[in-house]
Order: sequence, then structure tokens, then C-alpha cells
Amino acid sequence: MIKRTLPLFIACLALIGCDKDDTKNVSPCDLAMKELFKDDLQCTIDGETGYNLSKSNYEGKTIYYPTPISGCENCLHEPPKFGYTCEKEKIEIEDYRKLTAVALVYDSCKKAFVD
Repeated sequence: MIKRTLPLFIACLALIGCDKDDTKNVSPCDLAMKELFKDDLQCTIDGETGYNLSKSNYEGKTIYYPTPISGCENCLHEPPKFGYTCEKEKIEIEDYRKLTAVALVYDSCKKAFVD
């Protein structure tokens, strides 16, 4: 009995010991913004819908906001209406065409920060 369960026990220990910390190289601001938007960041089981966390520059400020996940390339999504700075200042986005350097910060389906 012990001979059969020992390999399984060792495998479990290896998995527990290899639990990666995906926040090691993440900025404190990215972590704070993920926490701020935690109720919005979600992914459906099929990975077709939900929201990720993105950031971009807008009128000289870096802002964070949820962005829709979509498996539909031709679907229309409403652009973000507002975002937050690291100082938690709410910024209204009046012209989304002024968003520059758009980057994905957190992938809700993978439950991981993007490098």
C-alpha cells in the first residue's frame, strides 16, 4: 500500500512546492489596480467573454480600466468611459482615440499578470 501511495504523495508535494508567485515582478500599482477592479475582472468558462485589466496613457496620465474579452472579432464593444490612475484618481475618457500605449495588464482567463 505504501509503495503505491508514495509516488502520489511525492508528486503532490512537488506541486505544492512549485506554486509560482506570479506577482513577483508586478508593480505595486498593477497590484492595486487589480484589487480595485477585482469585481469586474472575470472570465467565462469558455474564455469567450468577461473582462481583463488594461492600462494606457491618456492626456499625460497612465490609467487603468477593464476591457472586454471577446472571441468575436467583428463584435462592437463600447470603449471605456473612465479609468483610474495609481493614485485612484478617476479620469473620464472623453475621446478614446487619445488612448495611447494600450497594454494588457491582467488576463482574467489565465488568472495571471501579463509580462
